[in-house]
This record gives sequence, C-alpha cells and structure tokens, in this order.
Amino acid sequence: MENMLRHWDPLVIGTVLLPLGVVAAAWSLRMACAVCAVRVPDFMPAAAVVVVCISVNFALRMFLHQQDLSLGLVSQLLLMLLATALIIAMSVRTSVCSALAVTITQVFICGLMYFGLSEVSQAML
Repeated sequence: MENMLRHWDPLVIGTVLLPLGVVAAAWSLRMACAVCAVRVPDFMPAAAVVVVCISVNFALRMFLHQQDLSLGLVSQLLLMLLATALIIAMSVRTSVCSALAVTITQVFICGLMYFGLSEVSQAML
C-alpha cells in the first residue's frame, strides 16, 4: 500500500482518502459498538465522534511533542487510547470500561481493514 500511495499527490490523498478513512472509521465504530453490546450510534453521530477523536488525538500528540513528553509507549499509545475511550464514553453514554472495549475492538477492525487493503495492493502490483 505504501508503494501505491507514494506516487499520489498529497492534495489528492487529503481530499479523497481522508474522507474515506473517516467513513471507514465511523463504520468500524458502529461495528465495534455492536460487537461490544453497546448502543450503536447512527452513522452521522459516529462520523462526528471519529472526527472529534482525530482532532483530540492530534492536539494531544502536538502538545506532548511540544513538551518533549512524546517518548515511550504510555504517551504514544496508551494516552491516545484512553482519550479516545473517554470521548466514546461521553458520546455514546456508556461506561469507561465498555468504551475501552469498543475502542480496542475498533482498532482491531481498522487494523484488519488496513491489512486487507495492503494485501490487495500487493496483489495488484
């Protein structure tokens, strides 16, 4: 997949692939809520939750990088996971433990989609 994206213009990636990524993440959020037996949000609220999670995680990463705290597993992964789980807990109105399970399931589903797309990309080349 990296070879396929290397030759694309960044503007094309931002205008085409970013909305597709938000749609895929919103769909995976709905799937993860269904798997974890949490109330499944409609598509547009799920997309809004994904956009808020992206924005908060981006801001948190920038803040940690500015403060020279972006070293190690805790600041790179666990804080982002906790921030996403808290946003999902507030937006879907569930407990933090259920939201953490939804977040981990969503990451797994998105990982499967990424792995599948990379395999298809390798098969096409």
